[in-house]
Amino acid sequence: MPRGAPRSTRISLVVTLLLVVVLSVSLIGVSPLALDAFQGSTSHWNRLSSIGQTYGAASAVLSVLAVIGVAVTLTLQARESRAIRLQAIRESHTRLLEMAMNDPELNKVWGPSGLADPFVLQRQNMYANMIISQWEMSYATRTLTDDHLRLLAAEFLSGTIGREFWALARRARLDTSESKLHRRFHEIIDEEYQRLRDTPAIPPPDPENPSGDDKRRWWRALGIGLAVTCLGLVIRFVQRDQKFRSSR
Repeated sequence: MPRGAPRSTRISLVVTLLLVVVLSVSLIGVSPLALDAFQGSTSHWNRLSSIGQTYGAASAVLSVLAVIGVAVTLTLQARESRAIRLQAIRESHTRLLEMAMNDPELNKVWGPSGLADPFVLQRQNMYANMIISQWEMSYATRTLTDDHLRLLAAEFLSGTIGREFWALARRARLDTSESKLHRRFHEIIDEEYQRLRDTPAIPPPDPENPSGDDKRRWWRALGIGLAVTCLGLVIRFVQRDQKFRSSR
């Protein structure tokens, strides 16, 4: 089955097999009634025996189809069960990461990170790891195609944080891939990393050092505020002058 095939395709396959089995059972069930339409004397047991042998061959074919249908169903059920278990494990791991990201003391339990600023940079690395894990789960369940993964990876690796995280984690993830599918997932991300590694990464915006656009917007807002203030003072001065003249 090709990559990205929808889940409904597998369900349709099971339904088709079940329909074939039901149709075969129906044909075999009505086949004795067809003997009444058999032309010839009922004493021709040799010909009836041949029909009986054909009936036995059809039963064998039906048995094979039934076994195939059961095997396919069990395989799909096993895959679904495994996907549910993996989802539960990943949700538990995500909750642990969120607790460590929100509490510096719990973050220390994970051990030293070797980073210059453990809490800030390790929080960013944990979040980046959660992003990659979410993509991996989507890829494993065939809801994320190769092309879409490449687009996401290219955007992720264009920034300094994502690129630095993958530079640290790429070897461990590639070496610990649990299957060919998961290894292919990591290889696609690594291919984008190799393609972009020689291009300058885009640093995240610094709130303490706003960009030129932010500065221009700040000065524009300041100018508008001063203009409104001056206009209010002028109006107030004119109104006061009018009251003074009317009182005279």
